[in-house]
Amino acid sequence: MVEQEDSYDYRPVTQKDLPMIARWLAEPHIAEWWGDPEKEIAEIREHIGSVSVEPLIVEL
Repeated sequence: MVEQEDSYDYRPVTQKDLPMIARWLAEPHIAEWWGDPEKEIAEIREHIGSVSVEPLIVEL
């Protein structure tokens, strides 16, 4: 039997991802490690399309 390895993919964050990321940031177990969700989303939004910082989504 051949076991399939889990595969991770990385893709750029888009505007459509921001509501999902906002939900993640509102979760108590995540919020304790991050700052204000509105500020974090604003910073991520600013970096979409940036050449200096590329926000990514990791997908399994």
